[in-house]
Amino acid sequence: MNYISLCDYPTKEKLLWWQERGLMETATGYGNKLRTSRMIHYVGRWRRVYCRCYSNSGTCYIIVKGKEIIVSSY
Repeated sequence: MNYISLCDYPTKEKLLWWQERGLMETATGYGNKLRTSRMIHYVGRWRRVYCRCYSNSGTCYIIVKGKEIIVSSY
């Protein structure tokens, strides 16, 4: 699995309509493909950062050509 760092690429915040209203994507806040407000410019285009969150732990990733690439904050 590939890893990239947020520090190495341009990022921006782009809120979705329900995020602007202070809502969550799921009732519990947990899920496999939760959309975050963060976007990263990777391989020539802006890509949404997703989060897989269960219990008190989450893993952020982007999808490139059907493959998940883990995004770290350092």
